[in-house]
Amino acid sequence: MPSTAKHVITLAPEANAFIEAQLRSSAFETWLRDKVGPAFDAMKADPSRGIPAKTAFDAVRARHAERNRTRDPI
Repeated sequence: MPSTAKHVITLAPEANAFIEAQLRSSAFETWLRDKVGPAFDAMKADPSRGIPAKTAFDAVRARHAERNRTRDPI
């Protein structure tokens, strides 16, 4: 006998929306706790780990410009 079983249920749209919101909220909370919190704490403990905002935005702008330059027109 398998250790898991698959079931399909039909929910009202409101119930489905509620469950999806709960799952997103749970995933968001996990991400905040496991990823964002430790990164914030590490940055607060040693600010030299970071890069200036101008440097970060310059890199994003350069990447965006390159992607737009090489993208095929629609």
